[in-house]
Amino acid sequence: MKKLNSNDYIALNHILLENNMSRAKLVEVLGLTAPAIFKITKKLFDKKLLISTGKLLPSNGGRPRKVITLNKKYGKILGIFLSEEYLSISISHLNGEIIETRLRKRSYATLQAKLIKMMCDELEYMMEKYGKENIIGVGLAIPGIVDSENGLIKKSTVFKGSNIKITKYIEDIFSIPCVIENNIRAMINAEKLFGTLKNNKDAFFMFFRNGIGSAILINDKIYSGVNYSAGQFNNTYSNTELSLGDYCNDYNIFDRLTKKGMENEMLKISDIFRLASKGESPYMEIITDISKKIGFALANVLNLLDIGKIVISGEDHIKSDYFLNLIKENVRKNVDSNLFSNTIIEYSKLNNDIENLGALSLIINNLFKGRTLIK
Repeated sequence: MKKLNSNDYIALNHILLENNMSRAKLVEVLGLTAPAIFKITKKLFDKKLLISTGKLLPSNGGRPRKVITLNKKYGKILGIFLSEEYLSISISHLNGEIIETRLRKRSYATLQAKLIKMMCDELEYMMEKYGKENIIGVGLAIPGIVDSENGLIKKSTVFKGSNIKITKYIEDIFSIPCVIENNIRAMINAEKLFGTLKNNKDAFFMFFRNGIGSAILINDKIYSGVNYSAGQFNNTYSNTELSLGDYCNDYNIFDRLTKKGMENEMLKISDIFRLASKGESPYMEIITDISKKIGFALANVLNLLDIGKIVISGEDHIKSDYFLNLIKENVRKNVDSNLFSNTIIEYSKLNNDIENLGALSLIINNLFKGRTLIK
């Protein structure tokens, strides 16, 4: 059977991203004739890359349009998300629908060789369980400065040393393609594929955990910077002499800021947010102080980039209307009123799956473009 060509890949990528695609819509999107689209889709059906859902789209007087979709069971994808505290590995169908996720706790002091062995053990487990022959590729999302184009970890808190060729190591062991990216950029990629950024070309993404990570989407492309370190929000200065990162060193930002003025240090962060939303001191003052620093730093981002949309994600305790409204108010105070009124600031809707989807999305992005992993 013939290999896929450029028109096949373009059609597949549109079908992957569009829930209700039909041959007629492909004619409009690709600008090709109906017979040409029929020929392309027939080839893709024959290769079992496409299936018909049986669903019909409304028509304008003509025959109903049959919905065609990617055969999600054509192959499977593996994604590894590394943090300072754990390793998470997920396996999904081609469309990112997660089948299983495994999580292993790890110490910050875990030796590099032991961490790499842990990754390989988890990959081997998944491949044995689901069949190595069914795996299209492995996506690896890690914190740090990552050169995704050349598959290098240039600098990371997870791995020691520099210019580590981790993708080559995995590919040599398992003979399966591996794609690597910074963990926050992987998450904004997931937002672009599955979340609130589907229809946005420009956006700023923030993630709260041990510190604040961020990533930038400009003109429909994730911006990594000349030195692959774009999005270092921790280094943004707030309206004090300290950068946000000064509150985050070796601590969760909320843990660090809540040390001061706390009578009961056993309180969970979720409790602090709950008490703050009720107006109780000193919790309200603490969360207000955090929101001022974040809001001021975000105002700097908006004034510089006029980005149009800000998406916030992280652990569940931050996702309250109370906290979001405080951040919005502090952004509003520090930007032009027209700029603020034309900027959307909202929480991610991907919730706790965003990390896993970020790692998986690295392969999804390369199925039919980039490295074109399906031939």
